[in-house]
Amino acid sequence: MRRLFFKVKPSRFLLPLSWPYSLGADLKNLLYDRGIAASISAGIPTLSVGNLSAGGTGKTPQVLWLIKALESTFQIGVLSRGYGRKSGAYLRVSTNSRASEVGDEPLLIKQLCPRTAVAVCADRVEGAKRLREEEPGIDLLILDDAFQHRRIARHFDLLLSRFDAPWWSDRVLPAGYLRESGRGAQRADAVVFTACPSDLDRKKAREMAVRARRSFGLDCFFSTRVYGALKSLEGKPMAPSPEDQIFLLSGIAHPRAFEEYLRGLLPNRSINSMALADHATIDASVVERIRLAAGGRSFSVVMTEKDAVRLDSSWPSDWPSFVLPLEVEFLFNGREVFLQRLLAQVSKALV
Repeated sequence: MRRLFFKVKPSRFLLPLSWPYSLGADLKNLLYDRGIAASISAGIPTLSVGNLSAGGTGKTPQVLWLIKALESTFQIGVLSRGYGRKSGAYLRVSTNSRASEVGDEPLLIKQLCPRTAVAVCADRVEGAKRLREEEPGIDLLILDDAFQHRRIARHFDLLLSRFDAPWWSDRVLPAGYLRESGRGAQRADAVVFTACPSDLDRKKAREMAVRARRSFGLDCFFSTRVYGALKSLEGKPMAPSPEDQIFLLSGIAHPRAFEEYLRGLLPNRSINSMALADHATIDASVVERIRLAAGGRSFSVVMTEKDAVRLDSSWPSDWPSFVLPLEVEFLFNGREVFLQRLLAQVSKALV
């Protein structure tokens, strides 16, 4: 396997630098917990989806799951800061927006859920105000990646953590990937461990719930990835030609599962892995790297949905290009219990 990018992990030797970062986060949370710093209400039931670590826990698939599960009950709005975009100004996201302007994840959410109002703004309070003014019918606001953004009030805090990298095995930045200490996990109304093995043992899940100081199946849940069928960039069910070599293009935080699944799906094929940085721009330089690596032989490119929304005009329209859809599925019949807990909490805001 040829890997064209690698990421260096933070070092434990940077631990002394983590102490002031952690102290600052703890102080901010203490001010909000004591009511010294005030959270501002968006005026409607508000749900936050976030994590303790700096990315890569599956927030976007979880937000998409929530939209599909709740859209028959609520008119939903989604507010994100739009990581990686050029400015922090408020912008509405349309299906034709550019990822460079609104961020790849908000754009993906809008394209997959076009009836949902999606906006980006660095100032969450201002963003919520503007979105409600433009869409007064919204009666549920989902804050994407907002667990640490306590300036805007929420009625349900959902915390995500990767099954293979729980927060208690990590350190605070820059010695690790945590944005705050593990104590912050106790603010969450529910925890979902993501990217679990589909055959996860119930005993192991219960042990993790205990380690998280949670109740298995009540406020601690487990989900797994479910991949869909390959499709073209236009959304048509299609697969690469059997004669083509395959380039796996992935600009996501944790590409291993994507790569392993596709290697199993396309066995005995010549496969090259091109793993870019998370949210990396896919421009003419990436196109040229693929062209050179192909060496004149026929090829197909397979990418994630998040990568597909970052393609710009330099992407050759005649290249066979395919997308692998991804969804999440709750294990241990946790879907209904999770929704009941969420709706019960949100209903309090309607009284």
